Amino acid sequence: NAAQIPIILGQNGSNVGIGGTSAPKLLTLNGGSIPSPTLGFYNDIVQVNNRNWSFSPTENEYGDFAIKQGLTQGSDPSLGNVRMYFGRTGNIAIGSTTANYRLDIDANTSSAGNPIRLQGLLAGSTSDSLVSSNAGVLKRTTINDMLGTTTSSLRVPRLTTTQRDALNGAAG
Repeated sequence: NAAQIPIILGQNGSNVGIGGTSAPKLLTLNGGSIPSPTLGFYNDIVQVNNRNWSFSPTENEYGDFAIKQGLTQGSDPSLGNVRMYFGRTGNIAIGSTTANYRLDIDANTSSAGNPIRLQGLLAGSTSDSLVSSNAGVLKRTTINDMLGTTTSSLRVPRLTTTQRDALNGAAG
């Protein structure tokens, strides 16, 4: 009930507390228990692609945090899709609430396409590359170590022209 939620102004009106008994920070939201307080961003612009967003702690467990997006125009974002999830251990998930790695990206959807871009990697270098394991985990290794060779000439059968060009540093 909104009428029962206290609003507290700190000394000289500098801090604001909502839902608690004090205002130790500029803005303090206190829900006390699950569900935790959610900070919502709502937009009244009538446009088919417009979505509301929410930021909320305690999505799956105490100590975690989620950024969610409403499913349709004007919908409640707390009931929508998790776009980014911060686990209590510090791991981050994008498109999922399963953060098993430092950065865990759900590339298992048809809209994911190419789910990640790492800018600054040099194409064509045999000394420093990234590869994906069967589990989709990116690992840093050299092409020579992958192939078990020390030759600078790289010949791998069954590469597409685009793949070969990328390994050789040619523009695609």
